[in-house]
Amino acid sequence: MVMAGPGGGPPGRSAGAGRAAPSASAPSGPAVITGLATDATTGGHFTDQYGSPRLWVATETWGLPVNAGNWSSPGYQHDYDTFFADRAGQGFTVTMTDPVWAEPQATAYSGNDWDGTTPLAGGSTNPSSAALNSAFWTRIDYMFSSAAAQGITIGMVLYNGDGVGNGGTLQNTWTTTQWTDWATKVGARYKNTQNLVWLVGNDAFSPGSDSQWDAIQAGLAAAGDSHLIAAWYNAECTSRYVTDTNTAEPWGVSHSAFNFCYTYNAGYWIAEYAYLEVADEGASSLLPVVWGDGFFYPGSPGAYFATYDRAMRQEWWWWLASGGRGILGEAENVYPWTSSSAAAVTGDWFFANNAANIVAAFTGLAGWHLLVPDTSNALVTGGRGTRVSGFASGGSGGQYEESFVNSYVAASRTPDSGSGSHLAVLYLPNHTTITIDQAKMAAGYTATWVDPVSGATSAATAGGTPPSVTYNSTAKGANSEGDPDWVLVLQG
Repeated sequence: MVMAGPGGGPPGRSAGAGRAAPSASAPSGPAVITGLATDATTGGHFTDQYGSPRLWVATETWGLPVNAGNWSSPGYQHDYDTFFADRAGQGFTVTMTDPVWAEPQATAYSGNDWDGTTPLAGGSTNPSSAALNSAFWTRIDYMFSSAAAQGITIGMVLYNGDGVGNGGTLQNTWTTTQWTDWATKVGARYKNTQNLVWLVGNDAFSPGSDSQWDAIQAGLAAAGDSHLIAAWYNAECTSRYVTDTNTAEPWGVSHSAFNFCYTYNAGYWIAEYAYLEVADEGASSLLPVVWGDGFFYPGSPGAYFATYDRAMRQEWWWWLASGGRGILGEAENVYPWTSSSAAAVTGDWFFANNAANIVAAFTGLAGWHLLVPDTSNALVTGGRGTRVSGFASGGSGGQYEESFVNSYVAASRTPDSGSGSHLAVLYLPNHTTITIDQAKMAAGYTATWVDPVSGATSAATAGGTPPSVTYNSTAKGANSEGDPDWVLVLQG
């Protein structure tokens, strides 16, 4: 097994659906996500330029490119450097953004920066007749280099469903030819950029945008770009299926390199759904599962949710204990990049005190990148609690998984080659007693309680009669934040 930190892996071809990052002469610099390692059993995982697994820990920060430098006298470089350094210190490895659309900071979604600098030369809105404006894209070049210096990959949105669908003046009326020309020009500029992953969508509905996305992919190919790409659909969708109707998303099925999930439900529900797409929906292969969009901190979608640090922590651990290769953590007071956003980056309690501990505790486990959810209850045979039901797709519709109400125990383990799994991770969101089948773990495994806030560990004692044994989190009392949630790790 590999003892993995939050960093590193080489570019590599994704089998079938995925595309790998472009090769470079020799890997260098801080570890960043550059490609995928595929695996038919586990779904694979993200890798860095050095060949190691890397966890996708993402911010969704729309206002940063358009407003960098607006609120600070040192200039846009200072904003980028400070933001990426702070977020890297909190365990983040990805920032998702769109340089030409910033909800809701860009006036009429014009695509211009705060000082009026335009993406296309001469203020044009036609990429077929105008070149990229060097003054605008030099700032974006710096965004990439500043992020890379902190080990952060940019998840760059080329087609923004929100911006295009909500009155945008830059891209709202583009033809497929214009989309191809746009992607060709942007792709040519960044085809050799190491810390880049493409995203298309952001709340998009399929198949209405498929022709534009085909045009974008044609433009990237014409530019010689081969970075990873994934589809970002609306709420309660993976990159390949609408979860309530089990309807395939044609573009995503054909092109997504990883499974980007958007949900307002308990994270484990859609993570398990994504892992069952081959068995239940007939998908051709498993893909790495990522929590791409949904709850923000603090206060989204409602004050009951993210004003509580425990709620964000619960979502992160639900995903990680369900085989997630990626998690999301951004704040309502940061993503627009207003005058108070820089202070909020380090002022929000969860990010300042909890996020880095979670990432370190999880990625310090040998084999974390091989975990697969225990969807059949083979490992956890009792005390797991009630699993939530799916939500209707197409938007939240007032449906949100309320914090702390659901006590379902998320669980995952590494593949069993015949002698048991070598790692299992379970998240118990409330005090409970669970029963596990020891026969599913490698002989001589150790059990450890992990404080989900601080990452501190202590030995866990089994009860009952082997091979069916129990673990009781009630006896642990409160964690370091005074809450009843705990993580249980079984290691062979």
